[in-house]
Formats: sequence, C-alpha cells, structure tokens
Amino acid sequence: MKQILTIFVLLLLSSITFVMAEMSTGTAADADEVLSMAQDINAQAAGMANSGQVNPDEVNKMAGEIINTTAEIANKGADEQLKNQMQIANKIMAQAGNYIGEKGEQIQLMKKDATKMQLKVNNQMAETKLEMMQEEREGKTKLMVKLSNGKDAEIKVMPDSASERALERLRLKVCSEENGCSIELKEVGKDEATKAVYEVKLEKKSRLFGIFPKKMKVSTQVDAESGETTKTKKPWWAFLAAE
Repeated sequence: MKQILTIFVLLLLSSITFVMAEMSTGTAADADEVLSMAQDINAQAAGMANSGQVNPDEVNKMAGEIINTTAEIANKGADEQLKNQMQIANKIMAQAGNYIGEKGEQIQLMKKDATKMQLKVNNQMAETKLEMMQEEREGKTKLMVKLSNGKDAEIKVMPDSASERALERLRLKVCSEENGCSIELKEVGKDEATKAVYEVKLEKKSRLFGIFPKKMKVSTQVDAESGETTKTKKPWWAFLAAE
C-alpha cells in the first residue's frame, strides 16, 4: 500500500513540471499560480509522509526538485514578460531626423506631409503611407511598419539596395528623375501573406516593332525584409517592342 501511495504522490508532483513546461510561454502570474499549487501539494505530501502512508525521503526529495523547477520557470516567465515590456517601450512612432541603421548605414527620415514619410539612404529615397516605427538599440535604429493584419514588418532592406535589385531585374542602370523613377514602400498581399515591399516604377526606352521609339512604363517589387524581387509589370505590348 505504501508503495502505491508513494508512486501516486510522485506522479502527482511530476505532473506539475509538465504543466509548467506547457505554461512557460505564459505570464509571470500564471507561473506564480502553478508554483503555489506545487507548494500546496508538497505540504499535503509532507502530511502523508508524517502519518507513515508514504516514504518521506522519496516524497521530500521529489517535492524539493519540483519546487525548484517551478520556481526557475516562474522566474523565466517574469524575465520574458519584462523583456517584452521593454521592447514595447523602446518602440516608438518614427520621428524625422538622422539615424544610424543596424548595418551602419546613414538613414534620413523626413515628414513629407500629414500622411507620408520619406526614407533616404545614400541619396536614394522612398516614400510611404504606412505607419512607420523605430526602435533604438545600442545607438542603432531598427525600422518597422505596421501592416493591416496587425503585425509589424521589419525594414531590413534600405531604398538604395531595393533600387539596385530592381534595376538589375529591369536591366537598367539608373533610377532618377530623368527616367521618372519613383520608389514607394507599400503593403501587398492579404491576411498572413501580407508583407511590406518597395515598388519601383520608371520609364524605359524601347522601340515598338523594333522601329518606332516609345517609352515603356515598367515596375517591379522588392521585399523590404528579404530583398527578393517578387513581381514585375510591363505594358501588354511589351512583347512587340525591343528594349
């Protein structure tokens, strides 16, 4: 009978560890609640041990291990909660000014009007209507935009890099006012597939039927996080023209 009760108590105490593992991503309050449960069970087990129903040495050893484990996880939950609160506190609406990016690049943020921000790096500028945020870490600035699905998209690729990749895709050399080049940081996709991209638009010289000069409006999209070129548009008659 003692062996059966001992096994039952040990299994009961061990289950606390499993519960805590499942709740390790929860709040500190959740962890404290389970820690309190573990302490109550420990007290009950101690009473059973004193009455001679179970082996006291085995119960006390296991109970001590469970209490220590739950305390460690409770502290971990509190640390994670504090870390998340600090990250939220460090994240603010983007302000006009000069900053240093995470890769050491010089970033200039400007307010164009009530609805648009301008992001400039190495003389290449992009405009955006998206809600832009910034986070400061060790003297460097991380930029993000708020998406319609409620998530934040980090801007890892700057306008100058986006321009280079777009020009490579379009087989052009320059993005400038002369060829009507513009760069917009915008949102594309729906639901979980929503993401931030740079849309690069410009005019490209071509010859219709290989004879008649005609400007061709083209565009391509560059993922603002991965730098991948994702979508290119040309007019329907592009297959009739020599670029």
